[in-house]
Amino acid sequence: MKILLIILLIALTIISCAPQHVVSTKITSTQTTVSSQATTFILEPSSTSTQLPTFTIAPTLHPASTTTPIPWQNYQMTYSTKIGGIGKLWMPIPKQWNDVGMTNVKIIDISPKPDDVYQDDQGNSIAFWNTRSHDTTNYSISFSVSLSPIEYTIDPEKVGSYDKQSVEYQRYTKPSKRIESDNEQIFQLAKQIVGSETNPFKQAQLVHQWVSTNIKGPGEDGETALSVLINRNGSCSGHSFLFAALLRSLGIPARVISGLIKLDQGAFTSGEFWKHTLTTHVWSEIYIPAYGWIQDETAQGPLKFASINALRIVLSKGEDIVLGHDFPIKTVPWFHIPQTDVIGESDPQTQNPGDSLSLTIIEKQ
Repeated sequence: MKILLIILLIALTIISCAPQHVVSTKITSTQTTVSSQATTFILEPSSTSTQLPTFTIAPTLHPASTTTPIPWQNYQMTYSTKIGGIGKLWMPIPKQWNDVGMTNVKIIDISPKPDDVYQDDQGNSIAFWNTRSHDTTNYSISFSVSLSPIEYTIDPEKVGSYDKQSVEYQRYTKPSKRIESDNEQIFQLAKQIVGSETNPFKQAQLVHQWVSTNIKGPGEDGETALSVLINRNGSCSGHSFLFAALLRSLGIPARVISGLIKLDQGAFTSGEFWKHTLTTHVWSEIYIPAYGWIQDETAQGPLKFASINALRIVLSKGEDIVLGHDFPIKTVPWFHIPQTDVIGESDPQTQNPGDSLSLTIIEKQ
């Protein structure tokens, strides 16, 4: 019964997570196949990163951190949209951030060939097309990937300290348009939630429990951390903004993640955005000294801290994402759905799944 209640809670929260208002129409799908293997995550505390400049941990610690064996599921997928009536198109490219939950990412094909492929300053991979140069309305990214749920095991006593001068620390502890961590109401609440606790991992757990217990769905367009706090109401993105704001106000780096999610613990299946069989989602990530970035989702319930209990495809990390190529608005708060140069009524205004946004499973092993 407890498991059923948790699943129902996730489903109710996530249904509101796909963009609240979206410009356009429907979608397309295909089929599947399977094999699995069991593995154990070894989450070694580390002071390096192959992506962006990362925190220098002081002191350097090496406690072992493992999860229980979790089966990997191996997929070949195509993320595609059918879209017309636009000039420019930006799509997120799946990439490997680390080996936890999503690994062995390999891009097989991007069609048609993009006019540019690049990364933003937060490490997000982007495909860009000037659609007037391409005689098609179909745009797709095919890739292979291994996916697994995540269950972290971390020893709070072996948590290190932050290098507060590092680029990443300063980027992900400062306020932003939707994460108002400098707001006095947010700061005072964060201090009240953690009380005398000073360990950042334990502080994050207390904040997770508060947000999960006190913020309900379904959320609204344009929500920010402060609006969610005032209304006690938020979608998945609203949960993530408030969670990040509370943590940043305490000096704990936090950011949002966006991507695609399987609502239950089964295999990923083909799905279509407009048929509500493809679920887009926003959740969170926090940086714990000596351990690195830890994914978390307050919408899973107060007892599900530092774990991800369903398969996910990460498509972007961070907020205030700069897309470039004369993008019509300054930044976007997430990037898991295509963006265009057409201003509509979505949140954000440029978000556009087109007539047919779909994830097609070509093969599952």
